[in-house]
Amino acid sequence: TLVQHLELPRRPAGGGGGGLGRSDFILSLMREAWPLLDASSRMHPRDFDCGEKLCRLHKHALRGCGPADYSPMLDGLAAQIVDSFGRSLSSPYLYLASVVVSEYGRDPTRSVLLSDMVTRLSGTVFENLRTVDDLTAHPDVVEELFFLAGRMVDHCPTPLVR
Repeated sequence: TLVQHLELPRRPAGGGGGGLGRSDFILSLMREAWPLLDASSRMHPRDFDCGEKLCRLHKHALRGCGPADYSPMLDGLAAQIVDSFGRSLSSPYLYLASVVVSEYGRDPTRSVLLSDMVTRLSGTVFENLRTVDDLTAHPDVVEELFFLAGRMVDHCPTPLVR
């Protein structure tokens, strides 16, 4: 919520002038908090509420900065999404991945990273949900995986047709 409702002037990261702009502040906050956020997801891998709050924070930080300013965090964010989802099988990580795809999918320099992230997330789903009963027991995961696949088709189709 802090990042979502933050009232600072919006200006490019590293821009001139006094004080921190919105993007500068959010990036600084996320860089400093990253080890704590990662530790939290590792300590509570099956806590759905914790995962949902972490994903919401990342979503609002990304959208609060904009994709260009947040791009230095992208590689780490993609890795954290994949790792956290692998430990938890919690659908908020798939939703966050779809947000990342929608924000960066039109950038051809990001297509390999996004394709790898989606491939690894899909592999985790298919390794863990092998039967109809498994799929039925995890409707949120199935729904978010299809949503993620749709975002990939809409925003970053090139790796899918190669």
